[in-house]
Amino acid sequence: MTGKFHPNYANQEHVYLVSMISEILKNSKGKRKEEIEAEVKEVEAYGDYRMVRGFYDVLLAYCMFEQKINIDPKLLRDFAFSRMSEIGQYNLKIATQVVNEGASKFRVSVDEFRNAMWSDLPQNAVLNEFREPEPSKVIYEYNFRTVSSLLLRSTYIKFWISDRWKEALWAVKRLGLMYQLEGSSIIVDGPASIIHNTKAYGLGISRLFYFITKAKKWWIEAGIGSRVLTANSDDPILSGEGEITFDSNVERKFYQDFVSLKTGWNIKREPEPIMAGSYTIIPDFLFEKGGIKVYMEIVGFWTDKYLERKFRKLKELKVDNLIVAIDSSNYKGLLPEIHGNIFMYKKTPDAYTVRGILIKLEKPLRDKMLEMAMSLKINGDIVSIKKIASDSGIPEDIVKEAINKRVIEGYIFDGMNLVSSVKADRLKDEILRLNLTDAGQAVDFLSKAGIDANVSTLIAFGFKIEWHGLEAKIKF
Repeated sequence: MTGKFHPNYANQEHVYLVSMISEILKNSKGKRKEEIEAEVKEVEAYGDYRMVRGFYDVLLAYCMFEQKINIDPKLLRDFAFSRMSEIGQYNLKIATQVVNEGASKFRVSVDEFRNAMWSDLPQNAVLNEFREPEPSKVIYEYNFRTVSSLLLRSTYIKFWISDRWKEALWAVKRLGLMYQLEGSSIIVDGPASIIHNTKAYGLGISRLFYFITKAKKWWIEAGIGSRVLTANSDDPILSGEGEITFDSNVERKFYQDFVSLKTGWNIKREPEPIMAGSYTIIPDFLFEKGGIKVYMEIVGFWTDKYLERKFRKLKELKVDNLIVAIDSSNYKGLLPEIHGNIFMYKKTPDAYTVRGILIKLEKPLRDKMLEMAMSLKINGDIVSIKKIASDSGIPEDIVKEAINKRVIEGYIFDGMNLVSSVKADRLKDEILRLNLTDAGQAVDFLSKAGIDANVSTLIAFGFKIEWHGLEAKIKF
């Protein structure tokens, strides 16, 4: 692959094209589609012809076309062709005679007969109604179609979504797509890699992409030729509602009960997949607080195959931060050897019990992360806490706590960054040399030097700050 590229999206700058086409459609009631398309074609002189045609195709979904008169065109054509065949010759005089006979037979005017003969052809359909949508909706739909058409040429599609993972896997399987799991993302073979039935496979890809865009957050990468197409939920594409869905009333009831307790833990339905040995598991719930994550799986309906598969995966999930709730109605007297926090429930898992487990897990998990943070190696003249947290997978607040507890020789800590003393002295000298008495200017200077700076950074460097109303001044 030689590089990544983004689709050529339409944006708010192209609203005028959508509005021009909409204006034509609003004023075209009673006109044939062929006439309307001729007017729309003139709009191509004002912008990208591909966008004009694309916007028009989207807007057609908001149009209602119909035959002008209620006569089956096929009957009229059959009559005309039969009479012409009986007469045995064709010229303008004979054609006029046949049309006159047909108009008399079907009790319509000559013009109505002529128009109705071919009124079932797409270009002769007459516009009856146009429901004008918001221009942004047209643009988003156009962009969705643009990406979908590109995906039809892809050799593979790799995607990630923030929610509805189980549904995503079901969708991939239901659509008959070939896939593999890679960490928290799914890789699907693209239509260009398929030898047979590429049309049906491509339709499946389009439906999958529509499903992907319904997530709260998502991204995709697709190999197209020698390049990689990239798109994500920040793009102007059809966006999802992100509604929470549940596999059962048991999960729905537990979710509602837990939220009502206001524990301080955020609960998320079907988070990203996690690895369990050679398996991948999408837990039912994820609890988050201060960067700490605890997963929960509900083992409900008991069948031998279900239990065998479920427990095989859970046994390989070697994590301390796991809660497993098991339906006691089919409990057979033996608890599986699962590494985690197991409890039994009747009808619905008890939210209070889960809260108690979370309280028990929070301190050990936090202490373990703090211990890891205390042993992190610091390298470089400027190191941001965000980068340390991102690289280590340890929450920012725990990284900050570790830095405050340990002495890191040769560094100054401003709350957001670790700056080497040597680098800090050089920057301080430069601020003095430039006589940057305004704290805002000094902060801008430090930001350009690669520090996520604020007034606290200046104080950490040894400057004294005086406040004059809302303005901060450096006191030399």
